[in-house]
Amino acid sequence: MKKKTDIRFSKDTIIVTHHNLVPNHDVKIEFEPLNKYQLLCRNIIIENNTDNQSINSTDFRKINIYNLVKKSIQFVDKNIKLDKKSYDKLKSKYNPDLNKNKISKIINNKLYKNRDEFFALYSLLYIYSVRDFGDNISAKLSSTIKYKENYIKNLTKDAFKKGFLTNSKKGLAGGLLTKKSLKILNSL
Repeated sequence: MKKKTDIRFSKDTIIVTHHNLVPNHDVKIEFEPLNKYQLLCRNIIIENNTDNQSINSTDFRKINIYNLVKKSIQFVDKNIKLDKKSYDKLKSKYNPDLNKNKISKIINNKLYKNRDEFFALYSLLYIYSVRDFGDNISAKLSSTIKYKENYIKNLTKDAFKKGFLTNSKKGLAGGLLTKKSLKILNSL
């Protein structure tokens, strides 16, 4: 029996292949590591597995690109956790060691050293939440780190104003972590 999803890691790319998501076709999603914590969906390829060269619009509508990318990133993270030692040998730029639970625990217990470290952690939590949920991030973050929703909105604005997040590129939800954020996060 053929697996429904395959993953191929290399230093500069991660390719997730979904088999038969569309009948007789493979959907490949190619990710490029932007930094230690973020992946950019660089390419989506639909490959035909049969002699029949056609694909109809109904089959295309079966593909929800947003959910497929989100699930693929979660699949990548789970596979990295399963075999961390062999993944570390690749020396890939993408190597997240902080997950949402760790970050929310640090923020809730006020284990950060200063306000800059708080903003860096919050920015990473914000990016993970946008990636996983997509909409109404303030409510999700409010329930995660136990701050009021209005305060969460102000924190997000401040994170952008103070240079911990920049506007996102096409294909990347939420924003980009800046060098300032990455420097603090890598020191943790």
